[in-house]
Amino acid sequence: MEALTAERCRHVLETGLVGHLGVVDDNGIYVTPVSYVTRGTSIYVRTAPGRRLDAIRSSPRVCLETCSFDPETGEWESVIAWGDAREVHSETTLRHVVDDLLAKYGDSIGNLLSPTRDAAVPFDLYVVVEIPIDEMTGRESERSFHLPTRPGRL
Repeated sequence: MEALTAERCRHVLETGLVGHLGVVDDNGIYVTPVSYVTRGTSIYVRTAPGRRLDAIRSSPRVCLETCSFDPETGEWESVIAWGDAREVHSETTLRHVVDDLLAKYGDSIGNLLSPTRDAAVPFDLYVVVEIPIDEMTGRESERSFHLPTRPGRL
């Protein structure tokens, strides 16, 4: 595996569609898929009450992984970002994050969450969490491997 540059890590993170958010609670490590957006040097996730949010509140150190995969070549890139998560309470930031989520995933979800509908922003049901990135690393598949050995380290 080869290390990614900081610039390439940022690109993979910004263009990734599914993140895997790792949190820790009394029962151990808990990883779940999430939709996310980046703004500046932070990652934003919209979540609902439950184990994930409880874990963030009790132990805010989290990581988010995302990756890209080319089915034609078998090549992949993976990025992991770490930070101390915190809930967002600013109405302005909440609206910006929801707008960004709609822009990023709008083609996938259709018009159900149209930004013009108040129902699209049920702030009483969801919590927006900010993860300021304090560390980020990335790796890519080794291009010298024969195709059947990809993906991963077989």
